[in-house]
Amino acid sequence: MHSLLTGTRACRAWFGIVATVCLFGVGIELYEGAFHPVADAVFPGALAQTLNRFAYYTIVSNLLVAFVSLQIASRGWCATPLNRVLMLDALAMIFVTGLVFNTLLEHTPSFTLRYAAAVALHDIAPVMTIVGWAIFARGRNIFVSTIFLALVLPLCWLAFTLIRYAVIGWVPYPFLDAARHGWAHVALTLLMILGFQMVLGFAALAWDRAVATKRA
Repeated sequence: MHSLLTGTRACRAWFGIVATVCLFGVGIELYEGAFHPVADAVFPGALAQTLNRFAYYTIVSNLLVAFVSLQIASRGWCATPLNRVLMLDALAMIFVTGLVFNTLLEHTPSFTLRYAAAVALHDIAPVMTIVGWAIFARGRNIFVSTIFLALVLPLCWLAFTLIRYAVIGWVPYPFLDAARHGWAHVALTLLMILGFQMVLGFAALAWDRAVATKRA
């Protein structure tokens, strides 16, 4: 069975760096939660704030990219149906992470370790992941079924987030706050994000086919 990417030394080195970037960013976020907790009525204390970091889409997407990248860096990663879905999930979710951070969320640049982590998680990781896949893809690894199956993980995160919101009244991102914006606005925003992920999936499919044709 062939691998999802070329598996060359350059490919493995590239994704080794991607994994390092993602783990650096996640590590700093966990460190901040553990050692610099802020006053929070919903999540009081360091342990609660550290564990709550895993509720963020940013952390989920970067951990997925780190996992996929480590597999590629270590052994090239075989093109099984599950691995195809995880690869596409990594691509689409990290792209959405960068897009949302830079368009929907307010952030002020600063010379702090936490902002360095934000840049790693929302800017460097998305760019390096997508560029790396575009350069090292083998082709014929994405299918229409892959695109729809890749929606399962984001939908699971969304279901978890909304159920949790109903229970504790907290969401990780302001645009998901129905009390502030209304459910219609929240639903429209989520549909747009999911729709954009599907568009990304079909764009990846088109590139996958182009690469396959070029390598044939």
